[in-house]
Amino acid sequence: MNCRIAESTYDAVADCTFVLGTTARRRPSLPEVSLKDAAKRVAAEVSTLKTDASSGKAALLLGNERTGLTTDDLQWASAALAISTAPPLYAGDHQAL
Repeated sequence: MNCRIAESTYDAVADCTFVLGTTARRRPSLPEVSLKDAAKRVAAEVSTLKTDASSGKAALLLGNERTGLTTDDLQWASAALAISTAPPLYAGDHQAL
């Protein structure tokens, strides 16, 4: 894993082939993926690093707890991930990974 501080969202993700942005709201312009599908997609992207050094870089964009990511930040995302923080209403309501 390689973490760094960047001046802008664009600078942080410019060399990434897949960027996953977290959001609490649906965005019509951004496909939404489940947590399970997001994990599979990131694993698939990263596995290409073995054969192609110019691909396989994935990023996870996280916003702050109060306001989340801005629309400007999400423009760089390939897909959106909404992680529910509300407790399930009943036992069958919680989807397992």
